[in-house]
Amino acid sequence: MPSVVLDGVSLRRGDVVALNEVSLSIEDGELVTVVGPSGSGKTTLLRVIAGLEQPTSGRLLVDGTDVRGIRPADRDLAMVFQEHALYPHKTAERNLSFPLEVRHVEEPKLSARVAEVAHVMGLDRVLDRRPRTLSQGGRNALATGRALVRDPAILLLDEPLSNFDAKARLQARLEIRRRHERSGATTFYATNEQSEAMAIGDRTIVLNRGMVQQVDTPTAIYREPANLFVARFIGAPPMNAMTGRLEAEYPDYRWVAGDDRLLVPTSVVEAHPRLHDFMGRSVVMGIRPEHVHPAVAEPFQTCLHGVCVRIEDLGGMRLAQVDLGHGEMIAYVAGTDPLPGIGNPVELAVDVNRLHFFDPETGAAL
Repeated sequence: MPSVVLDGVSLRRGDVVALNEVSLSIEDGELVTVVGPSGSGKTTLLRVIAGLEQPTSGRLLVDGTDVRGIRPADRDLAMVFQEHALYPHKTAERNLSFPLEVRHVEEPKLSARVAEVAHVMGLDRVLDRRPRTLSQGGRNALATGRALVRDPAILLLDEPLSNFDAKARLQARLEIRRRHERSGATTFYATNEQSEAMAIGDRTIVLNRGMVQQVDTPTAIYREPANLFVARFIGAPPMNAMTGRLEAEYPDYRWVAGDDRLLVPTSVVEAHPRLHDFMGRSVVMGIRPEHVHPAVAEPFQTCLHGVCVRIEDLGGMRLAQVDLGHGEMIAYVAGTDPLPGIGNPVELAVDVNRLHFFDPETGAAL
């Protein structure tokens, strides 16, 4: 299967920069997820790879060959669009079989392949129906199945599960992952659901405003976000972030905001040498909600103090929203711990070895 390299690819539409100096190197057979908010450039990136749009500058290499000028039909790829692009006059079965028919696949193999894909996409009972009679989720499943039936060398999926219900979405994304492992196709999967991107990708590309923010394994992105945007976008609920001042206070350090003076261990500062440049200056402190919880017994020098303003009981987790006076923080509440009362004072124990720090001007991780 082919490798895909984007070398300084930009695409401008008048005054709008849709992609800005995008450089990526995707290994053959890799499944990469492309995630970002609406308008971040996900669809544009996939359309450039497909050959449906031509970059203003830069190179797109497939297995080392510059594919500028090669027609989309000659690139051995399949793409699932947000708009589905199904054949309205054909049944679901004929929509699935058509990519194989035009490649003159023999009938026994064609029928078996269509039946297999129809089963895994949950389309067995609607094969005789036309797309307009299917639900939105059914049309998404049909479009995804039509791409999968070909086993293309490059597979481009543009939010293919956006209208699935929760159960069907989970089943379908697991099947996409399994099918990728069997086929080995180099796959790009665009989504605005960060949990989906983290769940199925070998690596994840985080985009914002047409620029690559970070490319790494889902675990690395979650644990070591490259900047404040990534830190806040990846994770549900998002990382807590608030501005304070970093102070040296022998033998350790303190992050100071309002009346709070949070211990910052020497080991944390020494592991991030750039923090020394911010002593006595403003810095954004970040901490994931799972590393903060209401203190049952106050740990020495690791507490923040505020008032509980909201409780969310989500079944598998309970979250407390706490107003600290200088900002708000979300904290996990363990299942065996009592919930703080709304309007009552609360102390938050912080795992200070999990702190993140960011430049307040550029957002870059320190």
